[in-house]
Amino acid sequence: MDEVDKIIQSVPIPKLLPEEVFVLAGRPRRIPDIDLIINQLPDELSTYLDMEATILHSGRGGQNTFLVTLADGSYLRIRIKSSSIIELSRAHMRAGGVRPGSIQ
Repeated sequence: MDEVDKIIQSVPIPKLLPEEVFVLAGRPRRIPDIDLIINQLPDELSTYLDMEATILHSGRGGQNTFLVTLADGSYLRIRIKSSSIIELSRAHMRAGGVRPGSIQ
């Protein structure tokens, strides 16, 4: 297990997020602000993120999932439901999609 995995495992899940990380858009719709969400994670983790890369987002069924590129080419998967991070894990790309990493 490397340092990134240790940092990910140190974050208690579910992790309640402050209301400030959500932007209100028009009608009663809350849009998560990924930069503010990342600021809620341990500072050590941000040193491994490639914030110049595209952040992938999928939202459905009341959940939002973000894939943030890590410096080694893998991804930090952040799944949000309601006002909490419900999953924080490492994922690796493969043909046809993303497969979970060693952290579940």
